[in-house]
Amino acid sequence: MGDFLIKLVRPDLAFSSLRDFIELGGDVLLAIMLATFIMWALIIERYWHFATSQKGLSKNAINHWNERSDHSSWYARRIREKLISEGVLAKEDFINQSEIDKLIGSIDKNNLQPYDYIEGNAKTSIGVSQNMFLDFQKDLEERIVKEIPILNQRMAESWCTIQKEDSKLKWHKHPNSVLSGIIYLKVDDDSSKLVFQNPTSMEGQIFEIQPKPGLLLMWPSFLMHGSGDTINKSKERIIIAFNTYWDKK
Repeated sequence: MGDFLIKLVRPDLAFSSLRDFIELGGDVLLAIMLATFIMWALIIERYWHFATSQKGLSKNAINHWNERSDHSSWYARRIREKLISEGVLAKEDFINQSEIDKLIGSIDKNNLQPYDYIEGNAKTSIGVSQNMFLDFQKDLEERIVKEIPILNQRMAESWCTIQKEDSKLKWHKHPNSVLSGIIYLKVDDDSSKLVFQNPTSMEGQIFEIQPKPGLLLMWPSFLMHGSGDTINKSKERIIIAFNTYWDKK
């Protein structure tokens, strides 16, 4: 303890000790220190990017698409795919409370089955009804295209998932789909977050999204996602999930 206090008073002694430590470690220690510095620099940069810039990027992508006069050519479709693949698109208050109540009321909770992608108590309409919300799907398609014009999609399938307390969504992705999405129906501050992974990043995690009632999220289906380290603590967490394919019109 005494030596530590002396080094606080005498920075030259602290520097000397650090230099001796590095000399003992040699080139291997220098390489480890450099790798550690780069790792933390990348982690901080990614955190800062998704904490401050992600919403702006999504908005810019939509504005860029709206400014184009050509929306139907092969070249335009490639641009649209590129813009969408660069991020997760979000729309708060996509549906109102009245619509939320109607959708929750349409769920037959007695006709659901366990969900393999969730650890703990959870049930889904997958395997029972892949298109439980057919009446809602057409309206949903039209509203997505209207409010987020870049997403000219058609629904391939939709389902509901009901999570109970202490459940956790496993890491997974959606095969045979272009874009996937979620609309949150019943969530609160204790509901588990949705966490996305970056397939090109060594760190893996992109960012976390705190769910809100009426929130719409859409993302490229190849993105791995789950609850991450968060556990659902709400009594009941209800969502509609769906997969889409490109509308060729």
